[in-house]
This record gives sequence, structure tokens and C-alpha cells, in this order.
Amino acid sequence: MIRIFHSPISLIGNEIGPGESQAPSHLTTLAIFPNGRRPRQGMYLANHVNGISLQIESNGGPVSIDHLRVEPLLELKGALSGSLMELPMIDQFGQLKNIGWPGKLGSVETLRERPRWPSSNAKEETLSTKRQFQTECRDGFWWFVDEQGEPFWSLGVTNAGRGSLVQVSDREELFADLPDQSDHRFDSAFVQIDEKEFIDFYYSNLIRRFGPKFRRKLGIRTATRLHDWHVNTLGDGSAEVVRDRFPGPYVATVNSNAIHMDGVGPIPDPFDPSFDQRLDAACQLVARRVLLNGRCLGVCVDNHQVWPDRIVSNAFAKKRSAVRDAFLKHLKEQYTDIAALNTAWQSEFHDWEEVSVTPTMIQDASRQETGSDMSTAHSLLQDCDSLLALFANRYFFRCRLAVNKNLPGKLFLGCQIARFPPVVARACAAHADVFSVKVYSAEPSIDSIPEDLDIPVLISGFQFGSCDRGALGCGNNPMSTQTQRARATAYYLVKALQDRRIVGAHWDAYSDSSAAAMTGDTMHVGMVDITDHPHSELTNIFSQIGNSLVTIRTNQSELPIAVAQHLFTD
Repeated sequence: MIRIFHSPISLIGNEIGPGESQAPSHLTTLAIFPNGRRPRQGMYLANHVNGISLQIESNGGPVSIDHLRVEPLLELKGALSGSLMELPMIDQFGQLKNIGWPGKLGSVETLRERPRWPSSNAKEETLSTKRQFQTECRDGFWWFVDEQGEPFWSLGVTNAGRGSLVQVSDREELFADLPDQSDHRFDSAFVQIDEKEFIDFYYSNLIRRFGPKFRRKLGIRTATRLHDWHVNTLGDGSAEVVRDRFPGPYVATVNSNAIHMDGVGPIPDPFDPSFDQRLDAACQLVARRVLLNGRCLGVCVDNHQVWPDRIVSNAFAKKRSAVRDAFLKHLKEQYTDIAALNTAWQSEFHDWEEVSVTPTMIQDASRQETGSDMSTAHSLLQDCDSLLALFANRYFFRCRLAVNKNLPGKLFLGCQIARFPPVVARACAAHADVFSVKVYSAEPSIDSIPEDLDIPVLISGFQFGSCDRGALGCGNNPMSTQTQRARATAYYLVKALQDRRIVGAHWDAYSDSSAAAMTGDTMHVGMVDITDHPHSELTNIFSQIGNSLVTIRTNQSELPIAVAQHLFTD
């Protein structure tokens, strides 16, 4: 039987802009509408589609498609005015109120009657138990290696034991039966930020189930589940209450927001005299927790780091900054005087203080590079690459020094980069023990890391969503059903295990979020739903793969699609 494990579909045609299909005013604060559309996303009408791009992986040889039909996952009668848009639209548990699906929670009584998770057979370890990890290439494959010399492939999940905040203030009409804030049992579920009220539905549901002292039970329950599902690592952002009870290692993260300084776009300025001091202070906060819980796999600095295309031009736009001074110093060492730089760049700067690089200059140089005068374009673009390399090497070098100083013996796992040019990849590889990267695609592709960089790679975030469980945001890789989501996950993990450089992959994230979220994370991508009920199709795949990590990694005789196929029965 042919199994399609992932099939991203791209529509080719004219998109109808969002201005032609406005939502009711009460929905404009939502990250995703209840019918699955995003507020600023256009839509396709059938008579505007002139092509479909379909990518299929199959273990059954060539695939012949005789007829292709595109259908909506939900019957959306009346478009934006249907029952999905009626108020209130969010029930007391944070779920969509006006539609049903398998496993939807209907009452507090049902929540309390759910079976308790059985006791785990996890090996008991004290928090002070220290586990030191290194990396090692064996028979051409990279691994984490523990203190006993045993190879370790990190199968993890991020944000274990955490929910997500949903703004209530100015949006009260969206919600039905919110917990009474005068009921102090729910104090942990409500948060005030900038004088606005937020609720964490995941926590409020746990309070309904276990009472106000739910955190201890949450820690035991989550740690036990993950151990039973053969998840061996807690990824970025996992709650300390889970870390303290989980027998395996965890990833510690230094939050770059704690550095509190000006930078170049989202990246702090590593030439700023205060950078090292601020980074040390941020690392020391993490070090205190790591000293209490010694099972740390390694340390990341930052999460979902995006390196902007315009770092060099942004730096020159800052007339008084340490990074601009460092760039000018570098150029002065390369060019004898301003005339030499003007000749190379075809510019007309009168002195060094006038020197700048603008997006227009870069665009013009790129166009010239494909034309007749390639030498001029090459000089400017090559200098921009050199300046970016200078910046990136300084940044990653200082990060490594701070980690080594404040968390000695712990691996520096890089910065969980989501987007980066090759120059940045080379700088990170030169200083990090492990290159952590977000790969939210249908396959664990690490092609953006040059092949000649022989470095272990940790996929610190990947996910698949489906549209059949109420939260209609499905991430970057939407699947039609839970079964298809599980198949896509199996293929992804098997392919990652068979890649010689990849040493782990972490699912992002542990729990679904509410359909009322504002920040773009109203997605069904969790291992459990917002009521803490497991998505068994997905967790079964983790159990099977987690129990066979070494076997799958050393099995290079079968294609990933065929290995993944063995995990399913007809």
C-alpha cells in the first residue's frame, strides 16, 4: 500500500487580497480566524487558481494521479458570517465553542473523570546528579556522548509543562464562562501585563482538574508521560517543575532579552563595551538553576534567532555605535585611504565619517554583478560579507566565552537560528559545539548549513499540525488528520536520524494553544491539547521511534519513507 507521508500543496494563481474580505470587527484581534484564515492573508477563489504544485514522498514507486480534488476541511457556509464567527466563540476551556471534534472536552465533570496517568518506571535521579555530555563522530555519524561513553540522540520536546497566554482585556465578548477572578484558586491562571489581563487556559484547566496546587502534579504527570513516550530530552522553555522530575537531560537557554541593550536589528551589538557584562549576568541567572539541576545537555543563547539581511547597512545607519566604529576600523585596515575605497566601491565619500552602506548600494552592486562590470560589484559585496563575518564571529565567540566562563563543562549549543546567510553559518560553526537550528519544513533539511561544515546539528524546533481538532492554525506544515500528522512526523524523524550531522530533533511544542491567541501561535501543534489530553496518534509515533533510535540511525539500507512505513499497520 502506498503511504503519503507529507504532501505540501502550493496554489498557483492570483490571490485575492485581505482588503476584499474583511472580518467582523470583533475578530480583528485574532491571530487566525476560526475558519482557518489569517487576518492579513489573502484567499484563492476557484476561478483564480491556474495550477497546483504537489510534492509527494511514497514507498510504492512511481505515483500516478488521475484525478485531484481540493475540498475544505470544514463546511464553511456563509464564509465569515457562519456559526464559527458567532459570539461568544471560546468556551470555558479555551476551545472553539461552536464546532465539535473527537475528544473535545464538554464538561468539568468529564475533565475530572479522565483516567490518571499511571506511575512511571523512570529511573529516580536526584537533582544534583550531574551528567556531562560531549559530541563525537563515530563511523561517520555525529552523536551526543554521555559520561559513560554511550551514544545519545536527543529526541525532545520544547515548552513541556507550559501553556500560553491569551489576552482577555478589550476582548471580553469572545469568551464564555471565564473563571471568576475573585476565585483565588485561579490566581495562577491570570496574569497582568501592561495593565491588561491575560489568561492561561492550559493552567486554568489543570486547576479545575487538580486544584490550585496543581504544579507538583503537573511536573510528575508531564515527566512521567514524556518518559513513557520515550522522549529523552526537555527542549527549550520547559518548566522547572517538569525539569526537576524528568530523569533525562534538558536544554538551558540564555534569554537574549535579559541583555537589555541596543543592537543591529534583533542581534545585540557584540562590539558594545557593555555586551560581555550583560551577557555574563544573563548566563549567571541560568547557571544558578543548572547548579541545582545538573542534568543539563547544553546551553543555547537566544531562541528562534533571525539574522536580518541588512545587518551591515543597519550598522552604518547608526552614526554613533560600537559596531559602526568596528566596521570603519576594518575598512581602514583594508584600504589605505578614502580614495582607495571610493575607487573600489565607485563611491564619492569625502572622508571616513561619511562612509555608509545602504540597501540601494547593495541592490545596485548585485545587479552589476550579473552585468559587464563585475569587479566593482564584487568589491562592495565582498566587503559586506567580510563585515558580516566580522560581526558574526565576534558575536558567537563572545557567547562561547560567556558560556564557558559561567557554565563550565556545558556544551555551547549555538543560538537556535531560524534564518541566516552562509557567512553566519560558518561563524556559528567555528565557535559552537553544536549548531542548533529551527527547521519548520516538511523535511529535516539542513542544506542552509554548508556541507563542508562537519559539525553536529541539533534541530531545536520542528512541528506538524492538523485541522481536525478545533484549533485551526496548523503551523507551517498543515496536515488533514491526526493520522497524517503522525505519518509526517515519523518520516521527518527517521530522515533526521539517518542524516549523519543531525544529533537530535525537538518537537515544538508540548501543548496546543487557545484559538483566541493573538500572537500567531493559535495552533494545533502540541503533543497534548489545551485540556492536557494527549494526541495519541502522535505520541505513539514518539514511543516507537524513541524506543529504536540507535537501530534506525544505524539502518542505512532502507529509504526513510520505507523505515517510517514499518511504524504503521494497515
